[in-house]
Amino acid sequence: KTTTTKAKPKPKPKPPAKAKAKPPAWIRPPGTMFIVDGFEYAASSESRCEHWFLTHFHADHYCGLSGSFGKDGDEAKIYCSEITARLVVEFLGVKRERVVGCELGRGTTLRGAGTRGDDVEATFVDANHCPGACLVFFRNKITGETLLHTGDFRAAARVRNDGTLRELLTTCRDGSVDEVMLDTTYCEKKWTFPDQDVVLNKMRQIARDELAREPRTLFLCGSYSIGKERAIQAVCQGAQSRASVTARRKKSLELSGWWRDDAFVCEDDDAEEAARCQVRVCGLGKGSNHRAMMEIMAKEAPRWRAVVAFSPTGWSYTKKMDEDGFNVNPWIENEGRTRTYAIPYSEHSSYTELREFIKFLKPKKITPTVNAITPKDREKLVNKHFLDLVDLKQDVNRLDYYFKNSASSMLRAKKQKKTENVVVIIDSEDERDDDVKVEAEIISALDGDVETVRRQREMWNQIGRVETKKPPKPLEPFPLECIAVVRNGEYDQFRSRAHVEQRLKELGATIMSRVTPNVTHIIVPNRGELANEANRLSALREMDEYKNHPTALRVTEAWLMRHVRARANDVAPSHSEAAVAAFEAKKREEKLAPL
Repeated sequence: KTTTTKAKPKPKPKPPAKAKAKPPAWIRPPGTMFIVDGFEYAASSESRCEHWFLTHFHADHYCGLSGSFGKDGDEAKIYCSEITARLVVEFLGVKRERVVGCELGRGTTLRGAGTRGDDVEATFVDANHCPGACLVFFRNKITGETLLHTGDFRAAARVRNDGTLRELLTTCRDGSVDEVMLDTTYCEKKWTFPDQDVVLNKMRQIARDELAREPRTLFLCGSYSIGKERAIQAVCQGAQSRASVTARRKKSLELSGWWRDDAFVCEDDDAEEAARCQVRVCGLGKGSNHRAMMEIMAKEAPRWRAVVAFSPTGWSYTKKMDEDGFNVNPWIENEGRTRTYAIPYSEHSSYTELREFIKFLKPKKITPTVNAITPKDREKLVNKHFLDLVDLKQDVNRLDYYFKNSASSMLRAKKQKKTENVVVIIDSEDERDDDVKVEAEIISALDGDVETVRRQREMWNQIGRVETKKPPKPLEPFPLECIAVVRNGEYDQFRSRAHVEQRLKELGATIMSRVTPNVTHIIVPNRGELANEANRLSALREMDEYKNHPTALRVTEAWLMRHVRARANDVAPSHSEAAVAAFEAKKREEKLAPL
C-alpha cells in the first residue's frame, strides 16, 4: 500500500540566514531534494530542500529543528514515524500540520521529488534503536534506484529478518540496494559487545543479587530523554519495583507507547509513592557519581542503606567482560555502600552485527555516517571493515582503491597467465611493487585512460607517505572533577554540541549551560576559538562574583577526543591513589566549610 502526496511547485532557493558549513554527504540521498537528519544545515545555501526526514527523536539528529520550522513561508514538511511525529510536536513545538507521521511498512510517494522530476517512494522500517526510530528506504519509481538510510540502528537479527525490509529489497535492481547510508558508531573490531538480551538478563541478575546483599538498596538507571526503556524495564524486573520518573519522561513514555501504571510512577503525580520506588531513572552518567549517591542516602535516611547505579552504554564494553562467560565488575566505593555498573547495553549495532547486516544487504555502495567526516575518512573506513562484503566493480568511484590494494594479489593469482593484455605500472617509490600489473578490464572501465591509472597510483603513493611528526604529549588522566561548558560552533570530530556533551557525561563530567565560578573546563571547536574564549573570561573577571575564581581550562574538541578514544581502547591513564585521596579530602573540607 502506498499513499501519494501531490506535486508542488519547487520553492526558490533562499539566501542562508547564517553562514553554515557544507552539509555532509550522508544527509542528502543522491538524486533527490531530500535532507535526512540535517536540520542544523538548514541555513546553508547548499541545503535547498523540498522534503525533510527525521529518523528518530535524539538531539544529535533533530539538532537545528525548532518550533519556528516553516514559519518563513516554506511549505516543506517533515516525514518521520508516528511516534517521532508526536514527540516533535510535543517537545519541539513544531506545528502539527508540518509533520507527517508515516505508518511503518507503508510507502509514501513524493511526486516529482527527484532532481529530474521523478517520483520517489519512501518507506519507514523499525530500526531497533529508541522508540520511533526508523530506517528509511528510498526508491526512485522511474529509474529503480534505491537507497537505505539507517539513521541510528541496532542491526540485530530482528532487523535483518524484518519482513518489510526483506520485501523492499526484492524491489532492488540486481537484487541488492544501490547505496546504504550506514550508522558506523561502533565500527571497530573491538566493539563486539553481547546481544541485547544477554545484557538485559545480566542487569536483571545484578539487581537481584544486589537486593539479596542489601534489601534497602536504591537502583539508579541512566537513560536519555527517550531510549534505554528495555534497560530500565530489566532493572525493575530484577528489583521487583516500579521506576520513578520525571513528568517529562512520563510524557515521552506515553507518546512512545511505553507508559504502564504498573511499571512507572511519576514524581509529580505521587511524590511519596515515587520516593518509595527502589528504581529511579536519571540522566545517563549522572547516577554514577559516588558522592551524589552518598548524598541521596544522607538526604533520605534512613530509607536507603546502599545505592547501585547502572550506566547502560556500549562504550563501557571491554574484552575482559567476555572472560568466563559474560561478567561485569562494579566500581565500588564508600565501603560497598555505593556501586556503579558500567553495562554494555547499546542501542547501536556491534561490529559483528554491522558486518552481518552488510553481508545480508549486499549493497553496491556504503556511505558511513559516523566517524567519517571527509571522503577519505569514509573510504578508509569502508576499505578496512567491509571491503570483502561489497562488489567494488559496482562503484566506479572506488577503482582507485582497486589499484592500491588488489593489483599485487591479482598478480600472484595470475602469474602463470599470458600478459599481453595487461599494463605494467612501475612505482619508483617502492621497489616491491615494481611488477604491479593491472588487468585490461580495469583500463577498459576507464575508457583506456592509462594516464588516469598512473595518476591514481601516484595519489595513493602520496597518501602513503607519512610525515615525521613530534610524538603527542602523554595523555593526562581525565580530571577527577570536570564541570564543563560546551560552546556552540562547527565541530569536526563530533556531530554536534550535543554529541560533545554526551561524550563528556560518559567520562563523568558535569555539564553546565553557562560559565559559573565552579566551571573547570570550557570546550571549544578549534584553536581559533581559544582566543575568543580568553576574552570572554577576561570580561567575567571584572565581575565581583568571578574576581577570585581560578581560570577555567580552555580546551578544544581534540582534547576530549583523546580521552574518549583512550577510554574506548581501555588505555585511559588513572589517577594515583594519593591524588584521589587528596581530591576526596578536599571535597570533604569543602562540604564541611559552611559548618
